[in-house]
Amino acid sequence: WLDDGPTERDKFLKKLCKWDDIDLQYKELCKLLLEYEKEFKTIEKQNQENAKLSILAKSTSNSIIYTDSAGKITWVNKAFEEKTGFLLTDIIGKKPGSFLCGKDTEPDKTDIIRKAIQNKTECNVVITNYTKSGEPFQVEIQITPVFNDHGELVNYVSIQQDVTEKENQKKQNELNLIRITRSEENYSKLLNTTSDIIFTTDKAGNIFFSNKAWQQIFRKEITVGKNIIDYLHPDSKQSFIA
Repeated sequence: WLDDGPTERDKFLKKLCKWDDIDLQYKELCKLLLEYEKEFKTIEKQNQENAKLSILAKSTSNSIIYTDSAGKITWVNKAFEEKTGFLLTDIIGKKPGSFLCGKDTEPDKTDIIRKAIQNKTECNVVITNYTKSGEPFQVEIQITPVFNDHGELVNYVSIQQDVTEKENQKKQNELNLIRITRSEENYSKLLNTTSDIIFTTDKAGNIFFSNKAWQQIFRKEITVGKNIIDYLHPDSKQSFIA
């Protein structure tokens, strides 16, 4: 019953166990290195793509904003700085809406952007933003989420095009249309309230308009497209044609 110490067999088994541990550690190390290599290639690929995008972003006249997955700014291009007056050093780490929105910024448009960020989806809106000096301008914003090979959200890219002139022209066209419509309504009202007979024809004498006074005086409705001669008294037709 006394312990005579480890036998040669025990010593051999102990050494074998150590080699098993070393082999297991080696396998774990190889597995870890393979994972690091895969992650490195992913990062390298992403960096190459970002470098290409950066070249394009620097050369475009549109404003470009890069944010992290939380929507906080990591980079903007020169065009953005020149348009808004905000430098990257002033706004890095901030959310664009915290300094670009103002009193006339449309709440429904900011809601669209907010929901797109929350749902990690694309969106495209025209919204009123403000420069650093407080000048409003209309901008068409396209926001695109960027995902890695694992489907994880990496960042957002926002391309912004100044459409102030386009939007102002659109509003002016709408105002002009309202003025024309009101003018036509007033003109039509004037034609139909006067007691004078008013009608218009083409060069051949075919009628394409007559006012209500015609119907009230002649007690008959005029047929658009019919020649005015058909409505003249027989004694007057010859002198009218001549």
